[in-house]
Amino acid sequence: HLHASHAVLEKGGEKVAIHGMSGIPEKRALEALNMYNPQPLSSMHNLLVLHQSIKEFLPSKDDMVATIGLENLPSGFDLLVNGHLHWTSLTEWEGKKLLIPGSTVFTQMKRLEGEKKKGWYVYDTQTKQLEMHHLPSQRKLFYHKLKFKDATPEHVLQKCREVLEKDLSSTHALTPLFRLKIGGTLAKGFSQADVNITPLLHEFHSKALFSCSKKFSTGAFSFRLDELRALHKQNVSVSKMGIDLLEKNVQQTLMDKRIDVKRLFELLEDKDNIDKVVQLLQNGELVEKE
Repeated sequence: HLHASHAVLEKGGEKVAIHGMSGIPEKRALEALNMYNPQPLSSMHNLLVLHQSIKEFLPSKDDMVATIGLENLPSGFDLLVNGHLHWTSLTEWEGKKLLIPGSTVFTQMKRLEGEKKKGWYVYDTQTKQLEMHHLPSQRKLFYHKLKFKDATPEHVLQKCREVLEKDLSSTHALTPLFRLKIGGTLAKGFSQADVNITPLLHEFHSKALFSCSKKFSTGAFSFRLDELRALHKQNVSVSKMGIDLLEKNVQQTLMDKRIDVKRLFELLEDKDNIDKVVQLLQNGELVEKE
């Protein structure tokens, strides 16, 4: 209703001009804003309203995500207001004032939304002051990102339980949201599948609405990468690196046997020999003679 145009409101002899640009695909937003080139009107209060991503408020620097930056916002307006972003923020620089009111409900479980209360603003055109009014009843968002190092599944679940019990010990008028992100490395012998947090969340299901993600790598994998880097620095051939790593893996798996690793490696170079290798290992035919 107000695209690349303005509307003048008047009350009690005071005039306020509301300038606006409708939401534009981000990759064309800066181009559209430059073509619009809004100019404040004289002898009245001027507000410019947008609904776009702003580079400085996004974690990604991809221009396909946001093309408008603070330096692109026009001067001369008493207040710039931007929608689209869901947390509240007030930025003042070089005589400009940008208000991001944020959403009135949680639309994504992000840390920034959990740190700031939801509400609305009242703007006094006489004093040019903003006053935020918090919603009297709003849902709480708990956000936790836990990172582990060489941890066992039991340790991971224990730490998660501690966080849950601390945050959800008290009652809330509205069922809170709970975002839990866990990751890092697991102790040797464990995989991500061993970390089953579902029973724990089910235990607290009546106390919160959950969103949980996990992303673990094994300590053994990180160790193998370090080994490869070390061998690479020594200018070791690819085949030699393969034999050395295979020998270490075999020794850790079959500690009571001495396997002919060189022959094993040669056999494994042909993928059609996989079944044959398994059979030879089972029959003990690759065990070195004393």
